[in-house]
Amino acid sequence: MLTNPNRAYPAVLGHRGARAYAVDNSADAFRIAHAQGADGVELDVRRTADDQIVVHHDPDIPGLGSIIDASLDEIKAAAPHVLVLDEALALLPGIINVEIKNDPDQPDHDERHVMASWIVAWIDRYWLHNRVFVSSFNHRTVLRVAELDRRVVTGQLLGLATDPANHLGTLKDARIDIAIPHLTGLQLAGPGIGDDAAQFGITVVTWGVDTHQAFDLCATSGVAGIITDDPADAIGFYTSE
Repeated sequence: MLTNPNRAYPAVLGHRGARAYAVDNSADAFRIAHAQGADGVELDVRRTADDQIVVHHDPDIPGLGSIIDASLDEIKAAAPHVLVLDEALALLPGIINVEIKNDPDQPDHDERHVMASWIVAWIDRYWLHNRVFVSSFNHRTVLRVAELDRRVVTGQLLGLATDPANHLGTLKDARIDIAIPHLTGLQLAGPGIGDDAAQFGITVVTWGVDTHQAFDLCATSGVAGIITDDPADAIGFYTSE
């Protein structure tokens, strides 16, 4: 999914679209990322009070309140740019990294992992196994996705300054496909992390990659993909060398 044998640089995924140029997770952000040549995007999903899947990073809408307590109609009235997942899909021809938001400290935390089952069903409905991978910071959510359908590619998000090398064995045992460290974790891991992870059958994708120095580090570390606010800058850097 992430590997292109015809080029030497990582897959470029727009972080919530091209959020350096437009409101994140919006139609404009997704269109711009595609126009800039991004291989795909990362986006965030949350559940509404009437069981709709919306694409939004934060748990609340300014002036409205928590997404989990609002209907889709209420959300659209307060924030017209907010998309449902199917609306986003129609704009996204490439790779999609669906991040399930399920933070125990946020109002929509769900120990039943309902969203995991919904996303697995959504991938199956549209035959998206070859271009969608599902991630979360919540390890149990990622495990639930893997349990529901082994065909779905899964990714474990890692927090700031978390060395992915320390988690490769755990991820392999859990049958999780992708380690997703922040740039600060990649810096701790050292230049061989891509090869090290491959020995465990794991791919590395890095988030928070927004400078030329970071683009270079990711390329030399052998990561398969980067998640960046500015796909145009990343692609320009990689193709100018």
